[in-house]
Amino acid sequence: MHHGLREGTADRDAEFVEAFARKYNVPFFLKKLDGEALKNAEGSLEENARDARYKALIDVTLEAPSDYRVNGSYRSRSSLQDDTPHTSSIINHQSSIIVTAHHAGDQAETMYMRLRRGTTLAGLRGIQEIRVLGNSQGVSTPPLIINHPSSIINHQSLHSPHFIYRPFLNVTRADLLAYARENGLEWCEDESNADVKFARNFIRHDALPHLEETCPGATMQLCRIAGLADRAYAKVMEACERVFSPALRTENADADLHQHDMKGDNQHDIVAGMTQCISLNKKALRKVLQEHADADLSELFRLWVSEQGFRFPIAFFYSPKEPNLRI
Repeated sequence: MHHGLREGTADRDAEFVEAFARKYNVPFFLKKLDGEALKNAEGSLEENARDARYKALIDVTLEAPSDYRVNGSYRSRSSLQDDTPHTSSIINHQSSIIVTAHHAGDQAETMYMRLRRGTTLAGLRGIQEIRVLGNSQGVSTPPLIINHPSSIINHQSLHSPHFIYRPFLNVTRADLLAYARENGLEWCEDESNADVKFARNFIRHDALPHLEETCPGATMQLCRIAGLADRAYAKVMEACERVFSPALRTENADADLHQHDMKGDNQHDIVAGMTQCISLNKKALRKVLQEHADADLSELFRLWVSEQGFRFPIAFFYSPKEPNLRI
């Protein structure tokens, strides 16, 4: 993945990886991004580059000849240890799997950044071992429809989703370097990783080393906290599913969603419409809220909706209007 952000050394790295792939008879694909566009876009350069990189990775998987795709069933290591609905996600034979080399240091940096700025239980899970990506159109938030007379559609189950798999999250950078040296492997260093003007690099080279000096083992403790939060989150999602699933609509889903889409300015096919909608029965939802009137379910509901792949404004719960909106 050539981001177009480094003069000279990025070309060197691309040539290095191509030669490495050729040596081991591994298919090689080069994707070049528009570095100037990434620099000039709104938001942080790090986030822009990351979003563009994942979109490009999906594009590559779609463009690659079918002979280069690996089909098969995959189950995460964590799911074999803890068979909960959240961690036992199965990547089926139709899925595209993109493997990245995020390691324990990346996990610790992410946890440090989130703890410093404040986060929720979902954020405490850190980098996920398995992440479901959307389509190649980039990161977008599907509209949320409440009180629409159709069913909730799990958009991840309607097409062949793309997964990011990160098998090295509990492996340290030191372990990876030791393995490379022991096996005579060569590698390239990205000099931009040493630029501390980027928040993550500052944490990597300054904040975390200082924390490690004062609290030896802090890096792996941050990774451990992420694992504990991930298991706790699974339990919370189990509870949320029991509480909120009665409010889901299931009848006449296809026809209603298709009719809804045809009313808009842009007409989509039924699958496109189904991937963008979540529908709840208003009366059933009101009943759920009344049954748990002694508890504030707003955060749990937000987490549950987010788990379906949708964002939800928490102000919804404190509005005097009926819950009937589209975002």
